[in-house]
Amino acid sequence: VQATLVPSAPWVTCSPTLPLTHGGAGFDLKVACSALPPGAHYADVAGYDAAKPGSLGPLFRVPVAVIRPHADLMAPGAGLTYGYDALPFAPGHIERRFVVPPTGATWATVTIEARAAPRSRELAGSCAYMLHTTQLLPSTSIQELEYVTRLTLLGGSTPAAARHSTHSMDVVGGVLMEVTVAQWWSSLGDTDVSLSIEFHGLTPDRALTLDGRA
Repeated sequence: VQATLVPSAPWVTCSPTLPLTHGGAGFDLKVACSALPPGAHYADVAGYDAAKPGSLGPLFRVPVAVIRPHADLMAPGAGLTYGYDALPFAPGHIERRFVVPPTGATWATVTIEARAAPRSRELAGSCAYMLHTTQLLPSTSIQELEYVTRLTLLGGSTPAAARHSTHSMDVVGGVLMEVTVAQWWSSLGDTDVSLSIEFHGLTPDRALTLDGRA
């Protein structure tokens, strides 16, 4: 079977055709990561029967997922913090950010601040958010470095009425970390949310022995 290969995005390129035999086949795929903005990106390569391109759907799809970090704190002089200020949120809004913690980081402190937006007409006395952070290590359950919590921040009728909440979680330096903040779907009204992440590290330079004897 002669297959026609069709990428779904311009940042994915491959050969136009692929001969399929009883033993299977492979092909080279090029991804132009530098052309993508920070964030999560998805595309695929669909393979169609070249003899019947319009009568059948794709014989197969090869998924391609790319995540470009918003901040790489392993870079020289990058610092130990990342954040954003006063992003507009609404019910059901999800904000995903990807950060590479600096080498030697062992825990992170995340502070979320929310205030009623001047454009809001329906904000009640409180607003609920979800905070979800993840890191994925090889051959390790995602729950090992996952932190998820629901938090309620008091709103107000003026932009000056801001409230904040601080949380700490374990991290591994040099491993991509996803930090997601979402406004709860039933929390009506528009808000402005700020996020600050500060990384810390503490590793003993020698083995420690604690002796309980007097």
